[in-house]
Parts: sequence; C-alpha cells; structure tokens
Amino acid sequence: MRLRQMRIGAKQKNKGFTLLEMLLVGVIIAVIGGIAARQYGTVSASNKANEAVLAVRTVHAAVSAYKQDKATFPTLTNLIDDGYLSDNGAKTPWGTTLTLTAPETGTGTYTITVPSVPSTALCQMIYGRINTTKNTKAGENVTGPTGTGANVTCTEVKVTYPNE
Repeated sequence: MRLRQMRIGAKQKNKGFTLLEMLLVGVIIAVIGGIAARQYGTVSASNKANEAVLAVRTVHAAVSAYKQDKATFPTLTNLIDDGYLSDNGAKTPWGTTLTLTAPETGTGTYTITVPSVPSTALCQMIYGRINTTKNTKAGENVTGPTGTGANVTCTEVKVTYPNE
C-alpha cells in the first residue's frame, strides 16, 4: 500500500509543448508560407507571360500556313473553322482573345494584339519576352509599355509582322 501511495504522490513530469514553443513554430510556418506565396506569384506571372507569347507565335504560324495554302489573308474565325488553330489557340491565359488585324490592301503588315493584360508588370514581361534579339523575327515590330520610370503603363502588346 505504501508503494502505491508513493507513486500517486510523486510529481509527474508534464508532457506537451509550452505556449512559447507553439508560438515559435507558428511564426516559422508563417514566414515560410509568406516566402512560398511570393515565389508562387512570380512563377505564376512568368508562366502567364510565356503562355501569351506562345499564343502570339501560334497565331502567327497559323496565319503563315493559311496564307501559303489559300493565298489569302485569314481572320481568326477562318483559322479556327479551317483547322489551322484550336479554339483555345487564340486565347490569353486570363481568358481574352487575341486580335488579328489584317492588312487592308493585301500587302503591308498585319498585327496580332494581346489585349486587356491584367497588370503593367505582366504586360512588360510579355513585351520583354517577345522583343528580344533572339526572339524577334525579321521585320517584326513590337509595341507595348508607354511612359518612363514610375509612370509606365501597359494594357496591351502589339506584334506587327510583314505580310509576305
């Protein structure tokens, strides 16, 4: 009986975590989560810019193939209806449709526009990816951001190609 009383009366060691330890773990998780979220946002914008550039290049390739096959300049509807472009081939990652401006006389240039870009930063990213020496095709002209410094604005990127 005495042994049993000793065990009951003995101080038991507390098991578990203190409030300070729990708060420290919470702070560490919050910091790591903040870093991950910021990185995800950067990667997401970069992917959207790449998808927009790819859409422009895809429409340009479809226009070239259509003109070569049919000897006339297409509309986006022609490209989709005749199978040169899928329904999503002329869509931006944010859901708007690229615009295709045909040359009026059958010569000159034609323009593919990336409209309604959701942010100036994304617009500048798209412009920068198309308007590089290694990516720019002969005769291609790219317009986008306007202004300088903190006053830069950009809502669309236009790529003009020679009508060959």
